[in-house]
Amino acid sequence: MSWVTRTRYGRGLTYGRCGHHRADPGYPTPMPLTFRKSFRILPGVRLNINRRSWSITTGGDHGPRRTHSSTGRRTTSMDLPGPFGWRRTRTKKRH
Repeated sequence: MSWVTRTRYGRGLTYGRCGHHRADPGYPTPMPLTFRKSFRILPGVRLNINRRSWSITTGGDHGPRRTHSSTGRRTTSMDLPGPFGWRRTRTKKRH
């Protein structure tokens, strides 16, 4: 069997031979379905919703940004000068 190359939207999409393992880089893998939506509730407060959880984010204009997730994750992050940033994530321990 031979290799088949198909072009879609100017990019080459390469199909592997029949029966190749899915981990083979030449095998086309389906794109995962993702869902993420962010709503501005009040100035400086956002509600973020994704497939498995939701979170509330506050602050972030000229200071730290705090995010509280429905899964128990608490994240504090801050933009620093230039291409730098800082982030600390804490996860609630399950008993």
